[in-house]
Parts: sequence; structure tokens; C-alpha cells
Amino acid sequence: MAGAHEQQGVRGSAPETDAKLVDGRLLSSERAGRCRDEYRALRRGWDELLAPHTT
Repeated sequence: MAGAHEQQGVRGSAPETDAKLVDGRLLSSERAGRCRDEYRALRRGWDELLAPHTT
């Protein structure tokens, strides 16, 4: 089972289709509100890390 951090990454990439992940146990509605920003930061970090190896 995925932890809250993994659920945030999934939900941040498609919050409108992944509302079922907000169950109040692993991912609260309060934390779910930050998913989109956390996903963007995660994505930006990976893009910066991998950029030298993909160009």
C-alpha cells in the first residue's frame, strides 16, 4: 500500500481523477490541498537532476 508521500505524487499529477485517494487516513484533505504544489516541486527536481543526462 502506498504511503501519503506516494499518494501526493499521484494525486498532484491528476487531482481531479484521484479524489478517491483522500481517505482521511493516509492522505487527509488538508494535505491533499498541497499535492499539486508538491508534485510540481518533485517534478521540477527530477527534471533538473536528469537534464544533463537527457540532452
